[in-house]
Amino acid sequence: MLTSQEIWRKQLRWSKVTFRQNKNCKLPENIFQAIFVIKQFFMRKIYTVLFVFGMIGLQFILSWIFLQIFGAENREKANDFVQIAIDLTYFTAFVLLYFFTRKFDNQYIDKSVPKTILYTILLLTLWLVAPCLVISDFLACDFSKLLKIHWSDQNNELSYNLIRTVLFVPILEEFIFRKYLFNYLTKNRKQIPFSIIIMSLLFSLIHLDFDYFLYYFLSGILLSLIYLTSRTIIIPIIIHILINVLVLYLLPN
Repeated sequence: MLTSQEIWRKQLRWSKVTFRQNKNCKLPENIFQAIFVIKQFFMRKIYTVLFVFGMIGLQFILSWIFLQIFGAENREKANDFVQIAIDLTYFTAFVLLYFFTRKFDNQYIDKSVPKTILYTILLLTLWLVAPCLVISDFLACDFSKLLKIHWSDQNNELSYNLIRTVLFVPILEEFIFRKYLFNYLTKNRKQIPFSIIIMSLLFSLIHLDFDYFLYYFLSGILLSLIYLTSRTIIIPIIIHILINVLVLYLLPN
């Protein structure tokens, strides 16, 4: 006498055989393919988010180690160690992504010089209105004074902080967020908007500056669009360097 469980197993095996014999039945294959695609879609997003959170965690760990070993006489000295920790984290991430994601080099949008120029102008405009995008003081600025820019009192002497700000950080950030991680996330043209939003959010998060979160988010979107329409990472790097130089030496009122 067969138990109910054994009867159920026989029915299940019979169903599988029937599906295999019926050549016109594509349902199981389509279901499995759909599950695989959905899993791959979400897993890549999860891996990317975890990777960026790992970068943030590594920044804190390295900063703590440096401060414990070398100490910090003042806030400026502590800030130097934090910057070194950030740069080491970026370099580590760059090396890992180079070996594991460099094969993902997808170009889904045709090259467009006019669009690249347009997005660049928008990014420069965003830099001008950045004081109005500070979250703690949102839109509480005098728009009539934004164009009255002036030179900053930044020290022009060559220093590590200057080199990292205008060269090291822009290059690594563009390779990490605009090239390697973005291409890893984007499997087809339809995923581009979703990938841009995710990468821009993570780009804002990695700066750990809540006040300028909106500014970094919008900058990330425009830099991603510049990368897509120029079809080269060199253009976003140059523009990123230009923006950082403007931030250092030429300030909105």
